[in-house]
Amino acid sequence: MTISRTIIAAGMLALVLAGIYTPAGAAGAREPYVPATIYPGPYEPEQLFYRSPNGVIWLRWSAKDFTKSVTCRGTLKSLKLTGVWQGHLKPNGACGSTAEPSDWALGNWINYDLISNPSGEE
Repeated sequence: MTISRTIIAAGMLALVLAGIYTPAGAAGAREPYVPATIYPGPYEPEQLFYRSPNGVIWLRWSAKDFTKSVTCRGTLKSLKLTGVWQGHLKPNGACGSTAEPSDWALGNWINYDLISNPSGEE
């Protein structure tokens, strides 16, 4: 019996999606981040923050509107879609070296993370 590549790919995709989108109420499950939702919290939603990959303290990088400070297209796209990005930005907002990347997040994503993950585990 042979199984087509399409069926195998569909099955693998289903397993991946099941791992990402677990049902609400399941142990350890949390609702996905929705960029259009403004999550309440101490961080200004449109400000950009960064930290070292193993760090816990978020440092403010941009003024209130990150889109006026960041010129690196890939970074902008990721931040607008997911609220987070990993890499390096130059002080002028242009794309930087891939060496020693930092974690970047919008204030809105950090507020979301604080609400949906109060224990601080990632």
